Amino acid sequence: MKCDMRANNSNLFLFYVAFALFGYCLIAPIAEIVSPNSEFSPITILYRMAVLGGALVFIYQMFFINRKTYIDTRGKHAFLLLLFFWFIYTCRLIFDAMFQEHLLDDNTISSYVTLGYFIVFIPLISLARSYNEIDLEYLFHISFYILLFGVVFTLSISAFQILNGSWEGGQRLSSERLNPISLGRYSAVLFILGFGLMKIQHKKRLFLVTGMLIGLIGVLLSGSRGAFVSLILVLIVTILSKASFKKILWFSLLLPLSAAMGIFLMSILVPEIDVIDNYLAMGGKDDQSAQIRYQMYNGALEQFYNNPIFGDLIIEREYKFYPHNQVLEILMATGIIGLLVFTTLNVFVFRKLKCLKNRNTNDESASIFLKYCVLFYIFAGMFTGTILGALEYWYLVVIICFSSMKFSLLVNTPSKISEI
Repeated sequence: MKCDMRANNSNLFLFYVAFALFGYCLIAPIAEIVSPNSEFSPITILYRMAVLGGALVFIYQMFFINRKTYIDTRGKHAFLLLLFFWFIYTCRLIFDAMFQEHLLDDNTISSYVTLGYFIVFIPLISLARSYNEIDLEYLFHISFYILLFGVVFTLSISAFQILNGSWEGGQRLSSERLNPISLGRYSAVLFILGFGLMKIQHKKRLFLVTGMLIGLIGVLLSGSRGAFVSLILVLIVTILSKASFKKILWFSLLLPLSAAMGIFLMSILVPEIDVIDNYLAMGGKDDQSAQIRYQMYNGALEQFYNNPIFGDLIIEREYKFYPHNQVLEILMATGIIGLLVFTTLNVFVFRKLKCLKNRNTNDESASIFLKYCVLFYIFAGMFTGTILGALEYWYLVVIICFSSMKFSLLVNTPSKISEI
């Protein structure tokens, strides 16, 4: 079969996907410059409205104008499991709103609906289009630039505040509208995308290495332990899956030395951000954040033990919040049934990723971005965030479901591709 390697999607749509995935990283520092010290920023509100409005336009286009969306069997199974998982969580949300409202804060239901459905689920549906190799390369190129400018702007604003004595961010680098956890995640993904792009953009290695360095600095200065550990785990998985024993040995020696040297240099260059103490206290008795999360983990497990099949409540009862561990949250809210569906979904996702790699004779294909990024967000979900608000994870899963490295809608389709 002759393959036409033209993109399946327009550049406008692919820019929208990148903007929906990582645009807030760029919008947040701009909003801080335009409207500092204000509770609500019109720019961030406009960003959310633009993403939602774009999703509605592309959904309309998908269903009523361009109806040719194709997906292979593995992708279809994964996407159906995704929809079923959201159905389970929706049932939990409705049940809690109707019968356990006295256990929830006044704004909890509205927050879950706004975050889960208007910010995540509706845009998620708009991404259900066929993607090929060209689409993914363009998508992750745009994502790299968005993240690079966003992280640089945030670091520059913080540096300016530190130099003029107006810094009020405490011991972890962040901005008014971009908390340390989000900054750490965006910086880590910037590093991952730079690492992946180097394998297919050999002429831009110096620029990409600079982006990776900026990403690493952002991770260290943010003090986001979850982002730091998740990035290390992704690197370990990547090295173990490809390298020889000699390279693994060198990596195991150089990685901790490099991390220690980086943390030490950051503590000297930016003394206002106590990087060393922040990482040395990680998980210890003096780490108040970690101690609270341990209590939330215990509370979530206790709720699961009380209702192991269907779950107990969408939030942890004592702190009235999600427990900052997405696996425990799923067990707490939807029980074994929810975790079984979620686990099976991820099995199909990684089977699809393996299939994408096998279909492409080039080992350095754009599918590596999907593998690295989805691994990062799965690891990061063990440390913070709610599963309904895991925007990047859900968007990436949909893109994986509908990806086919050598498939174009402009040519005859393989027999294993089916229309939905």
